[in-house]
Amino acid sequence: MKIEHQASHSVRFSIQRREDTASGVVIFQLSGPFTVRHMYGSISPVALDHILESTPSNTECGVHIFDLRQVPYMDFAGLSLIVHHCRECRCRGIHTIATGVDQRVLNRFKSSRMENVLPMTLAH
Repeated sequence: MKIEHQASHSVRFSIQRREDTASGVVIFQLSGPFTVRHMYGSISPVALDHILESTPSNTECGVHIFDLRQVPYMDFAGLSLIVHHCRECRCRGIHTIATGVDQRVLNRFKSSRMENVLPMTLAH
């Protein structure tokens, strides 16, 4: 499932969901600025919730991975969406991790004191 938004100045935001139902691993690959303007410019909150909240039915536990390698920055709305998703997953026994986090995105987590909400691997 892929949703893409074309904003002004050819800046794109997209989110793609890939899952392995046998293992319960779900990867959310995000690309572009993860800001309220880019997110909700063409993606309804309902559609975004559907992408994030659908969980393979044959697994009780699993792992949700946020691949942020192609996210140059995020605002508080993007951060809040990830943090909320992580907390919901934790209640259902699903582990979450963010991969490819660059310094600007890490600084957003730190400035909001949310860097310990989910494990992260930094971009190289």
